[in-house]
Amino acid sequence: MKNYIKKLVFFLSVMLMISCSDDDSSSFETFNITEYIIGGKLVNNRVCIMIFSSNGLVRIINVDEEMQLSYTIDGNSVILEDYGSFEVENDEIIFDDLNDINFENAVLLKKPEENQLKGKTFSGMLSNIGFQFEHFVRFSNNGNLYGANETFETATPNDNYDLIGNVSGKFQDDQFSDVFYFNNNQLVYERKVSFQGLQPIYFSSQGLDIQ
Repeated sequence: MKNYIKKLVFFLSVMLMISCSDDDSSSFETFNITEYIIGGKLVNNRVCIMIFSSNGLVRIINVDEEMQLSYTIDGNSVILEDYGSFEVENDEIIFDDLNDINFENAVLLKKPEENQLKGKTFSGMLSNIGFQFEHFVRFSNNGNLYGANETFETATPNDNYDLIGNVSGKFQDDQFSDVFYFNNNQLVYERKVSFQGLQPIYFSSQGLDIQ
């Protein structure tokens, strides 16, 4: 009987040590948000991109502006200064409590090592209330240049753009402001058209198809 009790005590001690070891290791596991970007929409329905740096700052980019906020990590929760927080599990956003950022259709995109846009062409319909037209987006073979227009021929990739996380980007000139991200072989895309003296017009697509 004494031998049985000794063996039982030894077994329980070993299990306790293993359990403590697991708890210690998990307590040091922190979700690394800098390995991802987020594509989604603001509450005003503007397409946006969020990219997190290792110095505790996040850029929120849309066709109207770019914001920079501080953020902190608590386990799998990401807390944005003055905006709230969201939680991540298995590479998906599972909960959010954020002001001014609508994560209903947000996607968490792992940053690849290489530019996923280079050499690709996308096309589909851009729309605004009561108006739509066909739109082409082309990226050069080295991925450094961008072109967008109503036909394949006129969407020549001659313009520089800001590549973000190798899966998204922004283009800006005096007339156009474009924001886009690549997901499931489609380009989620928004274009802001500005003419001097007139209100800007916004066109978007939930997914231009890859050609």
